[in-house]
Amino acid sequence: IVVSGGARGVTAACLYELLQRTPAKLAILGRTALQDEAADLAAFTTDAELKKALLARYQGAGQQVTPMELNKEVSGILNMREVRNNLAKLESTGSKDLYIPTDISDENSVADSVEQAREAFGPITAIVHAAGFLADKEIQKKTDEQFQSVFSTKVAGLKNLLSATELDPLTHMICFSSVAARVGNNGQVDYAMANEVLNRVCQEEKFRRGAGFIAKSIGWGPWAGGM
Repeated sequence: IVVSGGARGVTAACLYELLQRTPAKLAILGRTALQDEAADLAAFTTDAELKKALLARYQGAGQQVTPMELNKEVSGILNMREVRNNLAKLESTGSKDLYIPTDISDENSVADSVEQAREAFGPITAIVHAAGFLADKEIQKKTDEQFQSVFSTKVAGLKNLLSATELDPLTHMICFSSVAARVGNNGQVDYAMANEVLNRVCQEEKFRRGAGFIAKSIGWGPWAGGM
């Protein structure tokens, strides 16, 4: 199974439930590049603790850091921890997983990552497209760049996955869409449009590939766990 955006949040939770039922070989294409964390930060677990520790480090070195820079650094540390913890949890099911940093909106990056997955595990039989990005703003305030960052992650990402697996014996295709695709949501014109594209592409792929091929687009609603 090749999964986009599957090492954090609701996607990781869904994968864990799936792998408990059916252990599999999993290649996760994520945007978070895994890096080694400084050993002296291991004891700090909360956002506030990490910010305090990092601020003390900068001050001790006579360096300046802005609140925005500090937030970004702490967010990166917490994200990497979540990814590593989830990968270990997925492997605890008896499955094998491979995490590959990937720009899902870049065709070459996706093709290279899928080839790595193929070399490690063999032909791809299923794809789960769960990568997403938000830049919520009213339409008159949204820039072209913000629109494209949201739209391309969903739409170009799926196109790239299908292109990279064109010659693989796919039997399953799952897209993480949203209820916003059908009912809309304030500030999410790009997100709603992109998710409706996922819905339609799943319908088309099911029709094109015929009997024996399962395509599902899940219209997620709100989740308490950060979604």
